[in-house]
Amino acid sequence: MLSTVSPEVQEQLVHAQKRLLVTGLWENQEPYYAREAIQSILPHRDPFLFLDSIDGFDLEAGTLAGHFDVTNRTEIFQGHFPDCPVWPGVLQVESIGQAGAFLFLMGRPQTGQPRVHATHLLHARFMQSIGPNSLIRVFVKVIEDGLFSTVVGQCVVGQTICSAAAVSLLIPH
Repeated sequence: MLSTVSPEVQEQLVHAQKRLLVTGLWENQEPYYAREAIQSILPHRDPFLFLDSIDGFDLEAGTLAGHFDVTNRTEIFQGHFPDCPVWPGVLQVESIGQAGAFLFLMGRPQTGQPRVHATHLLHARFMQSIGPNSLIRVFVKVIEDGLFSTVVGQCVVGQTICSAAAVSLLIPH
């Protein structure tokens, strides 16, 4: 583990590689926030918005469950290992960052277009490839640390944890 991350972040990263970070938040039939509502909070737009819905969240615990369906997004896979298409790891990390930024921003009043800056990729581990026709669950936990926030998250397909990452975000006031 990196010595520059706090013990709490290290603990969450180890957890994220072995067990689901968030349980029970995605079991509702209807999403809490659909794509249009996500766009009202995040500055990201197609083709670089990697959340289709927010399925549940707990502001007090700093956790969120969302998903992204790559089934109809074949352009993502074109040219990325054409004989064995894989959803790029950097986009998995981006979806974790977007979910964390959404959770961080949703509880704060917005004045103008929100600005969110990823400052560090603290850790990433890719344990299972994600291919076409996958529904990706994105689970995150935000750990606030003063000016910066650390997002620990995972991309999960079915019950398989495919990746885990920690990203440092700066959200100017």
